[in-house]
Amino acid sequence: MDNNELKYWPQPGKLLREKKQLTVIRKNERMHVIHGEKRHMLLSFIVRNDYMNIAIMTLPKGVYSEWEVHEGDEVVVVLKGSLSIRIPMSGENS
Repeated sequence: MDNNELKYWPQPGKLLREKKQLTVIRKNERMHVIHGEKRHMLLSFIVRNDYMNIAIMTLPKGVYSEWEVHEGDEVVVVLKGSLSIRIPMSGENS
């Protein structure tokens, strides 16, 4: 399944907001997706909907991800190891 084909996990955001209750997503209930055209990495989605995307990205040591451009904010939390992030300047080729 292509990362862009995965619209909602576990349910559409509107439905989850209407329920007005917490939804627990256990580790074994995450949606696993292989991301990247040339440099594959594992994304384990906890939530993906119109409101937010939360996923754990697994990168082996020494590997880097492909350039990715999208609207909206992004928050990165490193769970283990270290990470360098490069944000290109406006107009810079990726």
